[in-house]
Amino acid sequence: MSTLTSALPLSIPLAGELVRGTLLCRRDRFLAEVRLDSGNMVEAHCVNPGRMEAFVEEGATVWLSTATGEKSTKRRY
Repeated sequence: MSTLTSALPLSIPLAGELVRGTLLCRRDRFLAEVRLDSGNMVEAHCVNPGRMEAFVEEGATVWLSTATGEKSTKRRY
C-alpha cells in the first residue's frame, strides 16, 4: 500500500465570486457570524452542519459565496 506524500490540489467549482471575511462566531450548526473585509457584519449559512471544530476558530479567515435560489431569500451568504 502506498502513502500519499504530498497534498493534491483541490478544486471546487462555484458559481460567482467568493467574498473574504473573518469568522466572529458560529452560533449553531447552521449559522455563522462573519465580518466581511468591507467591515459589514453578516450572518451566513454553514453548508456543512457538522462540528468542524478544527475549522471554526474565532478570527479565522473564511470565504463566503452568494446564496442562490431559495436560500437567498433568508440570507445573502
